[in-house]
Amino acid sequence: MHRQIMIMVHGEDAVKGKVVMHKCDNPACFRYDHLTIGTQADNMRDMHSKGRDRNGNQLKTHCKHGHEFTEENTTRTRRGGRECKTCRGDIQRRYRAREATK
Repeated sequence: MHRQIMIMVHGEDAVKGKVVMHKCDNPACFRYDHLTIGTQADNMRDMHSKGRDRNGNQLKTHCKHGHEFTEENTTRTRRGGRECKTCRGDIQRRYRAREATK
């Protein structure tokens, strides 16, 4: 419905390869003045700026143990999340220590 409204107003070329974003953050809303056209990157920036990303993790500057999310200390999980390399190393060391005592 959202895409159809924007296509009717702006034409198919204006919407092709773009996403329709909700200014009001209500996915069920289809009022034209609440919709805007943007890229997926625009949509993600909007989501992050409003704190609507999954558990807010992308806005955090440190992991839950206080290690800073820097380029050197951060890795991506299979699902696209961030993970602290220091904490990951601690988990692996504890696992290896438990396995060695079996």
